Amino acid sequence: MTTTDTAKSQRLTPFGVALRTFSFVIAWWAFTEGNWREWGVAVVVIVAASLASFQILPLRSWRWSLKGVIGFTPYFLWQSFLGGVDVAWRAFHPGLPLNTGLKVFKTRLPGELPRVFFAWTISLLPGTASVKMEENELVIHVLNVNEKFEPQMRDLENRIAAVFGISL
Repeated sequence: MTTTDTAKSQRLTPFGVALRTFSFVIAWWAFTEGNWREWGVAVVVIVAASLASFQILPLRSWRWSLKGVIGFTPYFLWQSFLGGVDVAWRAFHPGLPLNTGLKVFKTRLPGELPRVFFAWTISLLPGTASVKMEENELVIHVLNVNEKFEPQMRDLENRIAAVFGISL
């Protein structure tokens, strides 16, 4: 690929700008629980985040699969719900056995962005939270070290691979 080809593939498009901006609008809405009272701050933050994202993560530096995103979305929402229910259940039933600890998981995901996305998503699954990531190794805090967590992590890893169009 020549320098000219690279420059063309890195060019901002209205769709690319709209997609990233919309992503930050959704994130702002989620973080503020739909409260738009501070819309002036929201606009500044959303515009700044969108502009910064093009510096941090240039266009075409990663790819994603629409089919993978569509398949991941209901899974993510359901697992987030289950994570909230699990925490609430434990809060109201202090006698529920807890055996917290750390486990190490080696991911097969290539590249930093899919791994970071994986680490963030782990924290929304029932009973798990990412603690540390180095290369392909993640340290994960679990609420019960006796429960098998690797099958759940492999399932999540495969779903995230599908989001990024990666074959594992």
